[in-house]
Amino acid sequence: YCSYSLEWKGKSAKKMFEEFMYFSSKGVFILGCFDSSFLTPLKRFEEFARLYSEANAPVKWHAWAHASQLQSKDICDLLVKAGCGGITIGIESGDNSILKNMNKKLNRDQALNAIKNLKEAGLFCATYFIIGFPGETEQTAQNTLSFIKEAQPDLYSIQVFHIRSKNIPVLKNAKQYGLSVEDNGEWSHETMDSKTALKIASNLKADLAMTTNHSACITMSLGGMMYQQFFKISYIDYFRKTIIPIIKEYERSLIVNPEIKLYNSDHETSLELSREYSTNAQALLMKEIKNGNIVKSI
Repeated sequence: YCSYSLEWKGKSAKKMFEEFMYFSSKGVFILGCFDSSFLTPLKRFEEFARLYSEANAPVKWHAWAHASQLQSKDICDLLVKAGCGGITIGIESGDNSILKNMNKKLNRDQALNAIKNLKEAGLFCATYFIIGFPGETEQTAQNTLSFIKEAQPDLYSIQVFHIRSKNIPVLKNAKQYGLSVEDNGEWSHETMDSKTALKIASNLKADLAMTTNHSACITMSLGGMMYQQFFKISYIDYFRKTIIPIIKEYERSLIVNPEIKLYNSDHETSLELSREYSTNAQALLMKEIKNGNIVKSI
């Protein structure tokens, strides 16, 4: 489902350290690192963490990582010492059979353990999931729903499987899965089609909005505000206790309003509603900041 090039050359730990210190000298106080996995290779990250922690980690940061790299509590503790405030994980599914089809090199228990380790270390945890990958059924999607409820990540995103480009690996096995793609982007395979996947994903989002108290939807509630304000380690506890309940209350008010079909509309309408929802949610957060509630809570 991703189309990243297999050719990859990373910067050295020393170069990464120097760039972080440069940004610090320019007044930057938080960085977002959007590598697919900031911890790859692990030895490079450990060296960076040592250098940066010795410099008292002047710039806080957040990054992406693979859940298999977060099985050790020591790694999560090292992330904290190196100034990390939060990690985003592309878990993709809570069902082992779908993870196997994706060649994710991850299982459900490892994913649960990764989130547990991050939260116990005091790190913020955001997660991404895909509905509709070849092999997906209503039952495997329900397994993803139960995973999110059990894991309780701080933030989650549920997206529908789509064809980003002709170079994504799954297309090499299209015949195996009976996968076909129309010119308009709609797809179908042996166990599901894109319209069914959209409906299931919508139902999962609505279910989580109404039944969970500890997790909020990334794309529907916070947008860039999360990255700008709440990955600072000192804000995480406040976010969990105060901001998530505010977002959940607002999200639920939309779910129960029959005039707002946020989760059951066509793609373009859903995007428009999502933008409006995000704008209103961010306004709530800014109100909290302006009222001084964050400062009073730290």
